[in-house]
Amino acid sequence: MERDRNSETAAAEAAAIDRKIEDIDRQIDVLRGNSAEFNEFIPLDPDLESKLPPFPRGVLPDVIEAHAAAVAESLQVPFDMPAISDLSVLSSSVAGNFKVKPKNDWEEPMNVFAINIARPSERKSPVCKESTKPLYDFMKEENGRRKPEIAEYRAKKKILTGKIETTKNALTKGKNPNGYTEQDLIDLESELEALDEVNELELVLDDVTPEALTRALRRNNERIAIISAEGGIFGMLAGRYTSNPNLDLFLKGYSGEPYSSHRVGSGNISLEHPLLTMYLSVQPQVVKEAMENDEFRGRGFLARFLYSMPESPVGHRRYRTEPINPQVRQAYHDLIYRLLQLPYLGEGEERTIQFSPEADKLFEDFVNWVEGQLNDELEEIEDWGGKFCGQVARIAGLIHIGKCGDPHNTLVSAETMDGAIQIGKYFLAHSRRVFEMTGGADPPEVKDAKYIIKRLGLADKNDRNDRIASLSKREVLRAYQKFKSLDELEPGLKILMDYGYIRIEKQKKGGKGRPSEMIFINPVC
Repeated sequence: MERDRNSETAAAEAAAIDRKIEDIDRQIDVLRGNSAEFNEFIPLDPDLESKLPPFPRGVLPDVIEAHAAAVAESLQVPFDMPAISDLSVLSSSVAGNFKVKPKNDWEEPMNVFAINIARPSERKSPVCKESTKPLYDFMKEENGRRKPEIAEYRAKKKILTGKIETTKNALTKGKNPNGYTEQDLIDLESELEALDEVNELELVLDDVTPEALTRALRRNNERIAIISAEGGIFGMLAGRYTSNPNLDLFLKGYSGEPYSSHRVGSGNISLEHPLLTMYLSVQPQVVKEAMENDEFRGRGFLARFLYSMPESPVGHRRYRTEPINPQVRQAYHDLIYRLLQLPYLGEGEERTIQFSPEADKLFEDFVNWVEGQLNDELEEIEDWGGKFCGQVARIAGLIHIGKCGDPHNTLVSAETMDGAIQIGKYFLAHSRRVFEMTGGADPPEVKDAKYIIKRLGLADKNDRNDRIASLSKREVLRAYQKFKSLDELEPGLKILMDYGYIRIEKQKKGGKGRPSEMIFINPVC
């Protein structure tokens, strides 16, 4: 009997040694990349080597085309940058004064949201400065003209406010030697309310909080532009300066929906049709951080932007370049001035841009083509794709305005519509790439998988020797607090297994406990 027990013990020990040897052999295979248990490795990152299309040439209004080309040559930047910047300035000069009407019951305002993505050394600020110069020049001249009117308005307001306060005190404190009546108070308050407010003109802002933007819109006929070579606006909206960021005004300012603000300290402000134009020229990291913000994506803020990521000329720029022709600069300046000098629309007035039959047919075919993409190529950015056709209609309207001296009494031509569609397809290619690069087009399980890749160090191809070869699921769960349970962890791990990054094995323990699940890292990834 004793001999049998010894024999069983020896057999168990031998079996345990065999299992250890198998585990060691398996791990050696993993380290050598010889394991056949990994799926074929397929990188999760998209193919970013293919070139993106350049901004189409010859489709913008002649004045803007010539100015953008001159800026591109002088500053040695891609044509895309000044073309989109100039188009945004054109948008800011007509927003609220025109609208485009593709068909009955479909109208679009003329404001756009656009983002240029470029490295720090790409001369983003000089491009913005050159594009926005007519706006700042116009503001300076107009505010000089308004100076006496502003002084008169402020003096009248101060006098009326003082009279109202005096009358209130007389009526409420019982000392009323002048015999003020309640009707006197009502008349004074009515006079103050009827007083036409005159403020300095603000056409463009650089960085602003939602509260300050609300007040600026109210002072400026409910239209304004944010044009900046920095991405500070994203940081502010993400809650860097407040725990309760306000996206509503930016969302409604894109489409011109009514907006009301009721905040302690700043009073109540209501806007009927606020219109906001945005052009930001920012570094890639700024957009990546914005794409990682769930509220930005979930509420459709990022879906409102047209994205551009032009090929960088850094390393190939020339020192000796052609300066911007003064006549080209003046023609651009005059175009923006002419549009800014148009009187604002009053109640019931319209400047509506409509399509010719030929342009309408081109747009119909384009809309049908986009619709067919929403369940296919554009499925992962369906929120962006849903606004795409409206964006192209706005671009068609802007090109038309830039070309025509009397745009609302002239139909959009087929040539203009074809140019707008070309620009739209440019933005489609660039926007898809941006969403792919930043993970903005990824479903939740792929985002989780990429998060695990990053935390495990699998994204760094130069650090393979320092990587851990294996770890348990529970170690991953404890280390990465993004996941609250193993169930939350599973979808991301499943993606990583499917793409050959990892394999998972159950490891038997001594005793009666459940076997632990070990994650083995594919050394080739």
